[in-house]
Amino acid sequence: MEHNEKFEYSRIPRHLHNGIDRYVNQHIPPGRFLRSVITNDLAAAILHADPDSLAALPMVTLWFYNCAPVSCYGSQQLMDSWAGEKNRCDECKRGRRHVDLPWAGGDANPDHQAV
Repeated sequence: MEHNEKFEYSRIPRHLHNGIDRYVNQHIPPGRFLRSVITNDLAAAILHADPDSLAALPMVTLWFYNCAPVSCYGSQQLMDSWAGEKNRCDECKRGRRHVDLPWAGGDANPDHQAV
């Protein structure tokens, strides 16, 4: 899936872009706020959010739901599994991106996209 033209990417704070990109495309675990969003821990996400991230919490959550590979978010187990794939993921070994983010260059593999 190409990035969703209707999704308002501009509503995700710029300081979260690199963390999202590194996690989704390189399997590198993000900081506490994104980690809490990814593991579906609302209380922790609110606790660890700066004001801009807190305001964008619904958009960040919707981004993962609508745009991220379904196997990389939703629980601690899924996040741990995704992060553990860093050196074993065939797409990563080929230098391919899982998601083509509008703020990051590269070609995404459509097979890794959420449906």
